[in-house]
Amino acid sequence: MKEEGQIEPALVRWKDGFYELIFGERRWRAAQLAGLTYLEARVITPVSEAEAAAKGLIENLQRENLNPIEEAAGFKELNELDPAYWTQAKIDELTGKGQTYISESIRLLRLPPEILQDITRVILTRSHGELLLGLPTPELQKEMAEKMKQNSWNVRESERQIELLMKEHGIEKPKKAKKAPAEGFQFKSDGDRLIVSGHVQIPQGQDPVQALTDQFKDACTRWAASQKPEPETGS
Repeated sequence: MKEEGQIEPALVRWKDGFYELIFGERRWRAAQLAGLTYLEARVITPVSEAEAAAKGLIENLQRENLNPIEEAAGFKELNELDPAYWTQAKIDELTGKGQTYISESIRLLRLPPEILQDITRVILTRSHGELLLGLPTPELQKEMAEKMKQNSWNVRESERQIELLMKEHGIEKPKKAKKAPAEGFQFKSDGDRLIVSGHVQIPQGQDPVQALTDQFKDACTRWAASQKPEPETGS
């Protein structure tokens, strides 16, 4: 920023005798790190508290280093600001994540706090969390999460162990919904090519190469399933 300057101004509003930063927190922090004593900003017309909060949430969701739980909380909070406007479709337009991904992200927040903390700390992955949502009680979810951590199970082995646990407890396996690609991956068709980009989180105790391989395979499987047309139903 010191060498090339500020590309876009931050947005501020006048409130109670001070300028309040509405959009541009990352630019403000970058200016501080660069030792600058000023920040270019544009004063916008008065906005409601909800609008100001939405702009802050939007900027936060555009960060690249969000963990799955921070991202899910951002989706949920933005939706709750104005459910009629900030629908999952609208959030998809903003983030490009896909409505299924956004919906599954928000569902993660139903997990017990201990498991959410494990996902935040990258002890378990988002995919582990999605599997745990298939268990009907918090007690079973926490029991299985502990086994996942103690045994360093990858996603494929975790799914197998959950199926065994459900059989043991006589729990009917829920019908599989069409899944979005796994966390960290973006799929884009370019003519006859499929471009895959993104990042992965490596759970503690797992071999990085094996974890990357497992998550990439899982992502490809989910993407392929998401491209299949819905079966036609007879009248």
